Amino acid sequence: VEVSSFQLEWPHTLRPAIATVLNVSQDHLDRHGTMAAYIDAKMNLFANMDADCAAVFLRDETWWQPYLAKLRARFSTFGTAPLPSGEQGVVFTTRPKGVRLFTPERVDLALRGEWPRFPHEIENVASAAEIARLAGVPVAAVERAVADFTPLPHRLALIGTRGGVRYFDDSKATNADSTDKALAAFER
Repeated sequence: VEVSSFQLEWPHTLRPAIATVLNVSQDHLDRHGTMAAYIDAKMNLFANMDADCAAVFLRDETWWQPYLAKLRARFSTFGTAPLPSGEQGVVFTTRPKGVRLFTPERVDLALRGEWPRFPHEIENVASAAEIARLAGVPVAAVERAVADFTPLPHRLALIGTRGGVRYFDDSKATNADSTDKALAAFER
């Protein structure tokens, strides 16, 4: 379930068993006023969680670290940065694409086929893989889900090639951050 920062201004009784916050960027400041207020709204996702719940964060970012003192849920991370000693989580690379679930078994998640293609898609798969790991989903089931996934329309969808030029539909990119991620996805 995706919950917007607007909805999270009033978390009421929302209590997910496992949750993550993705895409923290200078967005919706017309509503929230400041980045601090925007992040506060996003962090309300965890307001009703306790030690039976899990919060998942992107290890490569630091915006969430000041909030750990108030977090009652246990937490884990995913990212390109190495895991601190003794922690479990997910480490991923974008080129070559790959995801490794660092459980006691240190399992590699095979990413086959055309999807995910771009770094931000691989990051999303890594976050989903960590959530699945925490939920006890077997790695083979995660691999099948990734292999069977059909990307949604308007998200860097190749629409054709003409004269050696590839054309992509990324009309979902409606703010500067998503446009930056789209442009960074290409090597040329």
